[in-house]
Amino acid sequence: MRLPIKYFLYVGGLHCVFIVLSVLLLRDKPLWFLAAELLIFFSLYIAWRMYRAFIVPVQLMASGAESLKQKDFSVQFNKVGQRELDALIDVYNQMIEQLRMERMHLTEQHYLLQKLINASPAGILLLDLDGRVYSLNAAAERILRQSPHKLQGLTLAELDAPFGKELTALPPDQAQVIQARGNRFYRCIKSRFIDRGFERQFIMLEELTEEILRTEKGAYDKVIRMMSHEVNNSIGAVNSILQSMASLDTIDEDYKEAISVAMNRNLRLSRFMGNFADVVKIPAPKKELVSVAELLQYMQRFMESQAQKWGVELSLEVPEQAVRVLMDREQFEQVLVNVIKNALESAGKGGCVLLKLEAEGLRVLNDGPGIPAEVQKKLFTPFYSTKPQGQGIGLMLVREILRNHGFPFSLQTLPSGLTEFWIGWR
Repeated sequence: MRLPIKYFLYVGGLHCVFIVLSVLLLRDKPLWFLAAELLIFFSLYIAWRMYRAFIVPVQLMASGAESLKQKDFSVQFNKVGQRELDALIDVYNQMIEQLRMERMHLTEQHYLLQKLINASPAGILLLDLDGRVYSLNAAAERILRQSPHKLQGLTLAELDAPFGKELTALPPDQAQVIQARGNRFYRCIKSRFIDRGFERQFIMLEELTEEILRTEKGAYDKVIRMMSHEVNNSIGAVNSILQSMASLDTIDEDYKEAISVAMNRNLRLSRFMGNFADVVKIPAPKKELVSVAELLQYMQRFMESQAQKWGVELSLEVPEQAVRVLMDREQFEQVLVNVIKNALESAGKGGCVLLKLEAEGLRVLNDGPGIPAEVQKKLFTPFYSTKPQGQGIGLMLVREILRNHGFPFSLQTLPSGLTEFWIGWR
């Protein structure tokens, strides 16, 4: 039973007894009856004042406790004119105001932190207490190439390769560079924070691709230019001397033939160096709106003879809606020539190559043996080739043209067994 009810029952019962006794006095002593009535009224007034003095503060404290329980820090009490109670109300109001300001400050900080996380160019994954993905920002969604609702609740090991394996083995508070598909590089850091007394982890994924590729390109650009300059100067001088010697009548025919072979070899060496020099001399793309379906149909006809030579079925799949993209058509044709040629060679005799155009990008699929794991990490590396006579220029040229266009790309063997070269439109 609540305290006010107990109080009123006690006071009511006591005064009922007083009223009965005063009625008994009415017969013999009417004056005493009047005095008793005045005393009862005075007692009721005192009881009411005592109620105001003791019960109201209890109600105020109960109301304040309920506000704290509901986390409502906007409720404050007015003074009631009692010194002790007003002092208590002052303390309560100060406490509520302090809590309100602290909560507002924390809310503003949380909002600012969320804005910074969402605007950060680095991908951020927040993990729950079980080590599962709790939330992620837009950059992490873009890096992992999956929607948040598909990623939430997954453990690190369940993420797509190579992030799943690499992030699971990532030691705390140590940076590690991960190479992902499409020759993308990410610096990953796993760290910790305290949330309501419990330790949780978060992971930052910072893309280093442009920085690494820019440094790499600067290095091989300088080397290629220096080598090309020295080789061409030497070849020009040597061929001039050989040509002068070959024109002499006193030179034997066998020697003239040997000189001709040497000159031809020098010319091949010059063209060989020219191929490398062309990679670092790619001009900026002159972009125009291009119908990609029309371009692919042209490339299909152009590469059909190569497909027949390799005994490969080359097919094209385009959507009903038109796909038009800003690009340098001539440069992109060079990309397609290299990509389709590699796909035909990979598929081999009796294989299939599919050019699949989508609104978001282009997929070149082949049913060849796939890319070995040790080769996957070296793809797009300058001058790296798996072919005995390869120079490692084809994919290098493709990479530079696509980077200049701002098109994301990747080359990988899918779980289905098909090998896919993917080019996206930005």
